[in-house]
Amino acid sequence: MNEAFLTELSAWLTQAGLAGTAEIDIVSGFCERCVAAGIPFGRAHVAIDTLHPVHEGRLFRWGYGANESPVHEYGRTSLQGFDASGAVALDAQAADVWRRSPFYNMLQSGASLVRRRLNAGRLACSGNDRLCRDHDPLCS
Repeated sequence: MNEAFLTELSAWLTQAGLAGTAEIDIVSGFCERCVAAGIPFGRAHVAIDTLHPVHEGRLFRWGYGANESPVHEYGRTSLQGFDASGAVALDAQAADVWRRSPFYNMLQSGASLVRRRLNAGRLACSGNDRLCRDHDPLCS
């Protein structure tokens, strides 16, 4: 592996992401390029977790048989095995983190972009962003 390969791979990843290439195609393209460069990949997993309380994340697999799905979507982690107070506390905590996230703010407001200024280690909300001030503890 050399510097030129890493530069080329990085550029390809950036372009693929900016072009909206499907995640599984990015994972496959990355793995195939690495194998072509002599890196001994046999299988790969890439997991993407989210802050959303229902749609937990997606798992992308490369190098498995044709009869196995390369994409696995998973929901919230089961809380079985916790006592009632622990499960409720974790559920409430996860919901609170989600509601304080900028992604929840965007989903609720319909915004496609959120801009915030970094100000002395804290985020400064712009304008009359009441939703931000009410839900994001980092907002000043």
